[in-house]
Amino acid sequence: MKNITGIFIGLIILLTIAYCSCAKESESSGGNPLAGSVVNQSDTRLAEANRRAGQLEDLLSLLVIQNGVIVSEQYYHGAAQSSVFNVKCVAKSFLSPLVGIAIREKYITGVEQKISDYFPEYSDIWKDPLKREIKIRDLLTLTAGFKWVENGPITFAWLSSNNWVKFALDLSMESAPGEHFNYNTAESHLLSVIITRATKMSTLEFGYKYFFKPLGIMVKGWDTDPRGYYYGGCEMYFTARDLAKLGILYLNGGSDNGKQIVPAEWVNESIKNQAIISSYGGGICGYGYLWWLRKSGEYDVYFAWGYNGQHIFNIPALNLVVVTTSSLNFPGDINRTNRNEEAIFDLLDNDIIPSLRR
Repeated sequence: MKNITGIFIGLIILLTIAYCSCAKESESSGGNPLAGSVVNQSDTRLAEANRRAGQLEDLLSLLVIQNGVIVSEQYYHGAAQSSVFNVKCVAKSFLSPLVGIAIREKYITGVEQKISDYFPEYSDIWKDPLKREIKIRDLLTLTAGFKWVENGPITFAWLSSNNWVKFALDLSMESAPGEHFNYNTAESHLLSVIITRATKMSTLEFGYKYFFKPLGIMVKGWDTDPRGYYYGGCEMYFTARDLAKLGILYLNGGSDNGKQIVPAEWVNESIKNQAIISSYGGGICGYGYLWWLRKSGEYDVYFAWGYNGQHIFNIPALNLVVVTTSSLNFPGDINRTNRNEEAIFDLLDNDIIPSLRR
């Protein structure tokens, strides 16, 4: 998998913030649209996939949902249906629909709106002609153009600063906005701040009003930056079933039980290739609005991706959602991370999808 290690290294820095066990026990959330599904009963077609999954030392959960029904739900190494997981950068794919809803509700004008509108106090920053051109779209596609290395000293400095917004906006530019993809969690965090400033609600409060509560999703935890803004792109905590609800919602075009939670157009734009990505392995072929795109054989897959095996995979042609969560108890072991990530991709490509293809 050519250069896939680079992605994992780019994400490892996020383990440094507010670390806690990824398998905390907590009460289950209400309003679960999966409640009528098969529970703890494995589809026999997935027997080999579940056997192999059980051999992965870090995998904690594997949920397979097809046509809105759980066909297999497995937990490993002491995890359970009620376990709560730090999903790391999967949080970006939860942030994306919140932006779409904020646009629908007219709190934000649209993806072409300049981000300078939301940070007037930094007037000196906007003297830079490139920075003046940064749009909401550029943050959603991680193409704002800032000079940034996700696993480098600059990331540590950002996390250690007392003003994440100013630090991010002060970064030097290495390309024009919209030109190049560069994985940058500081950019996605700016979206959370914009939601808060635009709506006059915290990102969590806004999310519960328009998104989490209607879907019966409970946010079991979400870290904030030193100024109190919710971390836009990392450090959110969910059960595996609540992760599945996001996948199912997107497969259904943003609709849940006949109610349009997220605009269908936004869902379509989010899972469309919006950024040019090259030299990535693992079948990675693009990036949408905070969603990854890849190929699995003949099938298109879009997915949420968090450090060391936190995933929501959607395979539209099979009406299939696959959720995985994994342990975070070994920060810094990149070789172990690579093994786990590659094993999960292999499990999806060579066991789960072939077992359930039509």
